[in-house]
Amino acid sequence: MELSKTASRVGVSVGLAVLIVGIGSFGFGPRGLTIGVVVTFLVLAWRHDNSAGLLFPIAMLIVITIAVLLLLMYLMARMHS
Repeated sequence: MELSKTASRVGVSVGLAVLIVGIGSFGFGPRGLTIGVVVTFLVLAWRHDNSAGLLFPIAMLIVITIAVLLLLMYLMARMHS
């Protein structure tokens, strides 16, 4: 019983992830794909969070860290071109 409930939850999560990324990609192009992947990452972290509630804040910090690194690389490329 527990296995089918977990499998159903994972199936719904994967379907939701594909839907979000697909709508972002087909609707808004490469920028929509990027935003869709970030939103999907956060939705999956929120949906499968543990009882302590630590996964979603850690996922947000990872997204912020990657965004800052990408912004720094962009700014360095703009300054040196």
